[in-house]
Amino acid sequence: PYYRQLRQTAFANWQQGWASKANEALGGSDQITPDGMHAIAFALVESMMSSEMRRGFPDFVSGMLQGGEKLDDMFQKVYRGTRGEFINGTGEWIAQRYGQLQ
Repeated sequence: PYYRQLRQTAFANWQQGWASKANEALGGSDQITPDGMHAIAFALVESMMSSEMRRGFPDFVSGMLQGGEKLDDMFQKVYRGTRGEFINGTGEWIAQRYGQLQ
């Protein structure tokens, strides 16, 4: 199934260095492959919807639509933390959930 493939690709990205891979996806870097972008985006959304971050998800999407220059402000406003804390939290979730699929 496609979801399993996304999870496996996201976990592979986590193994390669989640902080840099997630930052590339959030920043729209041209260094990330389309498959990597889809997998990381899927994993970020799944982790947010499966945790206490769920409440802030609509504001997260709104912040993303404002563009990358507002991203750090959005993390502070919506999640009361930094981009790094957000990435670390989602990375921990991905390691726990997707690591079991291997």
